[in-house]
Amino acid sequence: MASFVSRAAREAGVSERDVITHVNGRPLAGKAVFGEAVAHAKSGDKLEVTVRSPVGTNEHTAAIPFVAASATVDWTLAAVVILKVVLPVVCILLGFWVAFVRPRDFAAWLLLGVLLGLSCLVTAGVESWGRGVRELATFYSAMMSMLWPVCMLLLGLYFPEAFPPARARIWLWLAKRVLVPLLVADGLVEIVIAIGRMDNYASVARLEAFRRPFEPGLFVLSLIAIGSFFRVHLGQIVHGGFGRCQAAVAATLVGDECFHGAGVPPGCDWPN
Repeated sequence: MASFVSRAAREAGVSERDVITHVNGRPLAGKAVFGEAVAHAKSGDKLEVTVRSPVGTNEHTAAIPFVAASATVDWTLAAVVILKVVLPVVCILLGFWVAFVRPRDFAAWLLLGVLLGLSCLVTAGVESWGRGVRELATFYSAMMSMLWPVCMLLLGLYFPEAFPPARARIWLWLAKRVLVPLLVADGLVEIVIAIGRMDNYASVARLEAFRRPFEPGLFVLSLIAIGSFFRVHLGQIVHGGFGRCQAAVAATLVGDECFHGAGVPPGCDWPN
């Protein structure tokens, strides 16, 4: 289905939410068909896309002029570079640095998971990367996207110190025994669907149809998991825990030693 249709595509006759059936004469069996067509196109070529209206059956072919990204310099391109290149690189480097500095701290590894998840918030157009590489990239992106809400939830429960179980015993039980398993199970399904859609939509059509009725509820669960991190830490700040949070974040990034010497107790050692 066509989305975020460019001006050139609109002028060629493609509308938002049109159903794409063929690309350069090839049936659109999977996302890779479109990706390969883009990868082999040169500036000045025309991409022939056969589409039909989502409510109709008549098809028509639109010839869309292909313009390489390097041929356009504007704020849109700058935003794409920041979101698809700069942000992922910074998140990955920072995450692995924290894990390298504090390899025995579980909080550091959870922070790595959060940052790797952030690096995958914006897709990089991996369908044009070539067979094998695109499947590996899709697996990585889907897995990190799955782990992001889980890591946010656990980081909120235990960082910089364990959430007092006496206050929320039921919530802790639900988070660990219900919410995390559901998110992980759904994430595994999403990984299978994402990889299957790359080469053959039909191969995962039944699995997608089975999951579709649960999507709104699963989305809400993800929001709850992510939101719990901010809810817990907002409560800690309101109740005078800002200093502990600040010291624990700094200790996670550069190590405990300098903070111990200043008389600040370690705040991010994790319970077993």
